[in-house]
Amino acid sequence: MLPYTTYLIDLDGVVYRGNELLPGAKEFISWLETNKKKYLFLTNNSFATGAQVLAIIPGCGALAAAIEVSSGVTPEVVGKPEPMLLQEAMHKLGSQPGETAMIGDGLQVDILAGKNAGTHTILLLSGSTSREDLEKSSIKPDHVYENLEDLMKHIDE
Repeated sequence: MLPYTTYLIDLDGVVYRGNELLPGAKEFISWLETNKKKYLFLTNNSFATGAQVLAIIPGCGALAAAIEVSSGVTPEVVGKPEPMLLQEAMHKLGSQPGETAMIGDGLQVDILAGKNAGTHTILLLSGSTSREDLEKSSIKPDHVYENLEDLMKHIDE
């Protein structure tokens, strides 16, 4: 059985893609509830298109840079892959990094956020990261599964 008391879970590419629930999602959430695991969903705006997200990011970066220059204060980034979001989630749940696993489909965002926050990491290949991406990356998760259905097959090992 995975030895974690707490799960921080990305949504898009892990639990669903678009309007489609991904394999094993219902079963995994039921398992969390049945086994009294602590969990939170940590996600970005999955309803935005890639182009919309790219348009927003440069705009935010430009605005943040202008504020930084004019105020002389460096902004603190709280979104993934920075650790603050996960740290706050663990604080809210009363958990520590050693008992927490971040589950995500993105190496550069979800898994890196978990690493930055000191949690265990579980990569699902049901979203943005392929096995080829994983092999080429210097970011290595603790566990890799095809999807939540695959994870559920191994949860009692």
